[in-house]
Amino acid sequence: MLKNLRKFLLTQLPIKISQGNYSSYSTFGKDIEDDISDLIEQYLTQKNITYRAIRAETKNDFPDLELTLKNTSFAIEYKSGCYEKEGKKSSGPANDLGTLNSFPSHIKEFGDRIICIYLKYSINQNIIKIDDIYIDNIYKFVGKNKDKHKLILKYRLKDGNLRPKNWNDFDNQTYYFKTLDSFKNALALTNIHRSRQLTLNNLEKLNLKELLECKRKINLLISSKKKKKHT
Repeated sequence: MLKNLRKFLLTQLPIKISQGNYSSYSTFGKDIEDDISDLIEQYLTQKNITYRAIRAETKNDFPDLELTLKNTSFAIEYKSGCYEKEGKKSSGPANDLGTLNSFPSHIKEFGDRIICIYLKYSINQNIIKIDDIYIDNIYKFVGKNKDKHKLILKYRLKDGNLRPKNWNDFDNQTYYFKTLDSFKNALALTNIHRSRQLTLNNLEKLNLKELLECKRKINLLISSKKKKKHT
């Protein structure tokens, strides 16, 4: 179904873009969301597929579309990444794919049924063109950071937002996290990685008294963990 949906969207979205007179790089991703939902419902109706669709009340709610098929609910998220702007090409999209803190609850609710519809588009002289559309589990679009020995999700340190892989990875069907279990394991490792980085980055801001207090607390934690290890 997803393969045929992709073909349908590739055909119909340019019409929606023209009808909506969309021409803004800064708002296109949000402008096009209702059109994608409209087209998904149109596609399912044409295929005589029974469904129930609930759209997000606000642009910040998750998911953009909750779709129920045969009593099974799917979370559908929309992302739009700019590939070329006024002749300048990007190596990868700049979207956020959700936060490290939000994904555990999303996974608890939807499991392996969080699907992302990712638009790759270009804008030149205020004309928006769809270059490609990718549809898959959202974790397959997440990029990677490499720690010394562990595969870490690509994320932004300050807020924990997950970041996408580059366009070459999209086009070559390169997946760093191929299964939900591998993604869940990477989430746990990345949370630890981020906590460590935030701690180390903030230590330099502390005065001697504050550093000594941190040292005391760390020593207590180390002692406590050693005792647990030997019990």
